Amino acid sequence: MKAMVYRGNKNLNLEDVDEPVPEEDEVKLEVDYCGICATDIEEYLFGPVFIDHVKPNRITGHMMPLVTGHEVTGTVRAVGGKVKPDWIGKRVVLNGMLSCNACERCFDGKTTQCLGAAAVGFARNGGLAEFLTWPADHIVELPGTIPSSSAALVEPAAVAAHAIRSGGVTDVDRVAIIGIGTVGFLACQIAAATGAHVDAFEIRQAPVDLLNAFEGISAYRIPGVQYDKALDDASTGGGYDVVLDVAGHKSTPSEAVKLARHGGKIVLVAIYTEFSSIDFNSLVSTEKRIIGSLAYEQKDVEFVVDLMHRGQLKTEMLISEVISLDEVLTTGFQRMMAESKDVFRILVNPRT
Repeated sequence: MKAMVYRGNKNLNLEDVDEPVPEEDEVKLEVDYCGICATDIEEYLFGPVFIDHVKPNRITGHMMPLVTGHEVTGTVRAVGGKVKPDWIGKRVVLNGMLSCNACERCFDGKTTQCLGAAAVGFARNGGLAEFLTWPADHIVELPGTIPSSSAALVEPAAVAAHAIRSGGVTDVDRVAIIGIGTVGFLACQIAAATGAHVDAFEIRQAPVDLLNAFEGISAYRIPGVQYDKALDDASTGGGYDVVLDVAGHKSTPSEAVKLARHGGKIVLVAIYTEFSSIDFNSLVSTEKRIIGSLAYEQKDVEFVVDLMHRGQLKTEMLISEVISLDEVLTTGFQRMMAESKDVFRILVNPRT
């Protein structure tokens, strides 16, 4: 089969590899769509960072070279001996995070903090391929109401849902979200679905215009009058109950701290490539709390699928283009790396 194989820094190529065979507790998926995200680009340009490359992952036993791609939706075509055959033919999305289920963190239900955590496309072959295999207890069936293309964004939506849950967002909260990329856009919808008041801030005009079409969400440009007003309000005793930094810029963590009310929570969702400076005395004096949020859990994936089924989470407007496997580098990565960054998600359909 054809697959995009990562062999190191700027060494990603379309290759012929063996078609996978499911283990006893696994399913074999024909990949319908796989998204390209900023993490894929960072791994290509600066990696290997997240891809296991020094020694095999303790859970999967795999390491580089690996097939990349972690935002996957597909159709079950075969099952292992311990998996019910009625899975065959069903459309599914992955919980792409594996944990050891034996450490203290796993026993506490905090599987994202498992010391041996393994992610699809980083510690085991991923979805930029015609087929992949995955544990059957880490898939979620898609209802007929959700198109497969829209479901390719369940993974970033689960990241957003986990961040909202980490911040303990409720229907009485005022929430600010910095950065309206894909995860930020989805986080705004999920926070609004809880009943929270949501303000979003972004430097680009196009995402602001797109998000302002949603009820219960107000989006604004940075810099701008409304952003300055939000900072002024926070400095005089107002501010937001929960602030999510999804932008990942050097300056945004400190901006998030400024936007939060006294006793408020700041959730850091992004991956940062530069160190940020924060006034820790202001955290002490105002009892603001900074929370890190990494990846997602099974319940986040199930929650997102249910939101999409009920029409409370829309993803189709975030699909900027659908390409083939042989266009991943020439079209997909090039558009994602362009200075204009005029895309949200580019999907790969391995069958085109």
